[in-house]
Order: sequence, then structure tokens, then C-alpha cells
Amino acid sequence: MSKITNALNAAIVAGVTTAVASPTTDATMKDRKQISDAVIAQAGPVIANAANEEPLYQSRVLIGSIVGFIAGCYGLFIDFYDGIPPTTDSLIQQLTVIGGAALVIYGRLVATKPLFSGWGSKP
Repeated sequence: MSKITNALNAAIVAGVTTAVASPTTDATMKDRKQISDAVIAQAGPVIANAANEEPLYQSRVLIGSIVGFIAGCYGLFIDFYDGIPPTTDSLIQQLTVIGGAALVIYGRLVATKPLFSGWGSKP
């Protein structure tokens, strides 16, 4: 787990502890762990997605860009393989698909935080 996930899990446990300690709730301190575990289990996938921590094989962005890259390479190969040189617009289209997909794959593999994650935050 990353620092972000650990910090959010700690905040969830602290929040549950505060809520359980309140005299207005019927829960006891013995219930704290069970409630915290349930909240973390429900929030875990959302936290992992927001923190960009899902495994690569579950990344729809990565899977889609790999498919686009393979399709672009295949189309380019077919354009040259049939013996007729591709037209300029066809070549530009194939290279654009390949380059764009390669850029997306690179960006997904080196991303450390979600895009626009700092927007709207006050300094």
C-alpha cells in the first residue's frame, strides 16, 4: 500500500473511533475494528482508483491503448505488405494511432498521481 492509502485508512479508523466514542451512538469500542474494516473494504477500490494504484492488468486505459497500438501496427504492416505503398493520409493516420497509443502506455506506466489531482486545492 502507498502512503496515500495508509493515510486514508488511518483517517477512516480515526473517524470511526471518534464516532464510536460519541455518546449519541449505540456502537461500543469493541465494534470499532469491525466498522473500520467494513468501511475500508468498501472504500478500498475507490481509494485505489483515485490514487492510481490499481494493478496494471486492471487498467482499462492501458488495455485500450495496447489494443490501439497493436491495431495501428497491424494496419501499418498491412499497408506495406500488400505491395502498394500507403497514401500519405493513411500513413499519417496509422502513425498517429501508434504514437498516441505509445504515449498513453508510457504515461500510464510512469504516472505517480492522477491527472488534475492538484486542481482546486488551496495552497
